[in-house]
Amino acid sequence: MKRLAFVFMLLVLSGCNVTRFESPPGDALDSCDTRWRGLWIAYEDDGELGDAAIHVDEACRLMMLDQAERGGPVKSVHMPSNFARVGRDDYVVVSDLALKPLYELGPVPGVSEQPARTFVLMRYRFRGERLELYDIDDQKVALLVVDGSIEGTVLKSHDGLQVYVQGDRARIAKVLAAHKLYDDKPTVLERSDWTPEQFERELIASQARQAGDP
Repeated sequence: MKRLAFVFMLLVLSGCNVTRFESPPGDALDSCDTRWRGLWIAYEDDGELGDAAIHVDEACRLMMLDQAERGGPVKSVHMPSNFARVGRDDYVVVSDLALKPLYELGPVPGVSEQPARTFVLMRYRFRGERLELYDIDDQKVALLVVDGSIEGTVLKSHDGLQVYVQGDRARIAKVLAAHKLYDDKPTVLERSDWTPEQFERELIASQARQAGDP
């Protein structure tokens, strides 16, 4: 399972690969999708708790809960986010400016003038008490740019793959509607009644049991 601290940098940033968009999709962004409110946790393949989670409070602030060191405290980092719908698909939209405290994306490749900001996207879907997160498929988007199906730039180097999709809001929405840009396999999170504090206690206790500590 990918570490959830990188679900937004994340799923949004697959290792050193990243796809950025010149504009967010659609006419308007929503500051809140109330379905996100609460705590969302992921489990490892062996059924144990994953070491990070997502918490969205009543004010719709999306917080990444991440344990940097096994057995250590869980830190909470605010990730300013917006939400967009394109057809039947829902997306989380995060600007590169919001990511800066956590990760510096660097300059956009292949453009004569750097944009003031860019955006990273991730599709999501609710299935009952489960939240599915779909990463953008950087390789797929890069091929579409190279063959001229969508407008943008691509830079592949030893540091990874950087893709930039150009266009205004309407064009980006059309691109998303016309092409399935996201991965087939999602990262799945489950809704929990725990508070973030309870999650931290349960995670540390679970790790202690696995380590055989009394």
